[in-house]
Amino acid sequence: MIYISIFLAAAYAMFILFCFVSWIKLKEKPILHNSGNKISVVIAIRNEEENISTLIKSLDSQSLSSNLFEVIIVNDHSEDATLEKINVAGLSFQLKTIELDETESGKKHAIHKGVLHAQYNIIVTTDADCIHSVKWLDTIHQRFNASTNKMLVMPVKLAGKTFLENCQALEFMGLQAITASLVSANYPIMCNGANLAFLKQDYLEVFDGVGGKNLSSGDDTFLLFALKEKYGSKAVSYLKNNNVLITTQPISNLKTFIEQRVRWAKKTPVYKKPVITLLGIFLLVVNIFLPFSLLVCLITGGSIFPFYIVLFAKCVFDFIYLFSFSTFTKQEGLLQYFFYVLILNPVYLSVVFILSVLGKHIKWKNREV
Repeated sequence: MIYISIFLAAAYAMFILFCFVSWIKLKEKPILHNSGNKISVVIAIRNEEENISTLIKSLDSQSLSSNLFEVIIVNDHSEDATLEKINVAGLSFQLKTIELDETESGKKHAIHKGVLHAQYNIIVTTDADCIHSVKWLDTIHQRFNASTNKMLVMPVKLAGKTFLENCQALEFMGLQAITASLVSANYPIMCNGANLAFLKQDYLEVFDGVGGKNLSSGDDTFLLFALKEKYGSKAVSYLKNNNVLITTQPISNLKTFIEQRVRWAKKTPVYKKPVITLLGIFLLVVNIFLPFSLLVCLITGGSIFPFYIVLFAKCVFDFIYLFSFSTFTKQEGLLQYFFYVLILNPVYLSVVFILSVLGKHIKWKNREV
C-alpha cells in the first residue's frame, strides 16, 4: 500500500501544482475602449419569490448605461408569487418577462427561449439568487472581445453563515479554483451558468449539437463543450476580475445539498468526455484513500505511513492553492474550515457516488429529475 500512496500523493501534488501555476499565470483581460456591443442578460427563474426583488435591485444598480443592456426573465412555470413580485415600475433598464408554454420546461428551454428573444449580441446568464457588484455588466462590456471570445467564464462564490454553509462554500471555492485554472491552461471542462457570457449567433449555431438536453441541468457545461469543439479551447477564456465576482447562496440543509451533488454527478457519464470521468475518479480515489488507509492500519496493525503521505500532499498543496484563490474572492476566513472539509469530504463523496450509481431519483424545485 505504501507504493499506492506514493503514486497517489505524487499525482495529486502534480495536478494541484499545475492548477496553482495556471491560476497564478492568469492575467486580467485588457479594456476594450471601443466596444460597441450591447448585452442581453438572460435569467431562468422558477419559484424565486424570496430572491426576485433583490435580483432586480441588483440589476437596477448597474453602472453600465441602461441603453447598453436589457434583462430577459424567463419564467419556468413558477408555483409561488415570483411573477407578482416582479415590479417594473421605475426601473432604469429594459426588462422583458417571458413564459414557457406547456410543452416547455426546465432551465435549458428557458435559456434557449430567452436567447431567441434577445435583441443584443452578447448574452450573459445568471441566476435569480445571485448578488452582483455595480460594475458587473460594465466590466463584462469592457472585456468581452466579440472577435475572439466565444465564451467568457466568470467567478462565483457562496456566502455561508452556518457550519454546513461555510464548509460548502470552501468546497465550492475549490471547484471554482479548478475551473479558473483549467480554462487558463486551455483545458476548459467546467463553468457556471450563474456567471457566463457568450455570443447569440454562436449559441444558435451550436444549439442543435449541444448534448444533455434530457437532463435538468448542465446547460452551461454542455454549451462550453459545443463551443470548444467548434472553435477550439482558446475561444473559451476566464475573466479574472473582482468586479465580475458574483455571490450566491449555499444550500441550507444537508439533504438538499446531497441531492444537488447527486444531480451534478449524474451528468458526468453523459458528458462523454474521458478526461472528466478520469479526473472525477482520480479525485474520488484520493479522498477515499485517506479513511481507507487509516482503517486498514487500525485493523491490521500495519504501517500508518500510507495515510500520512496522502494526508501531507492534500494538506500542503490544497491549502496553498485555496489560500491563493481565497485572496481573490476575499474569503480567507473560510480556511478555518479546511480540516473539517478534509475529514467530511470522503464521507459525502462516497454517499453521492453510491446514490448516483444506484440511479436514485431526486426532486429539484418540486420536480423529479
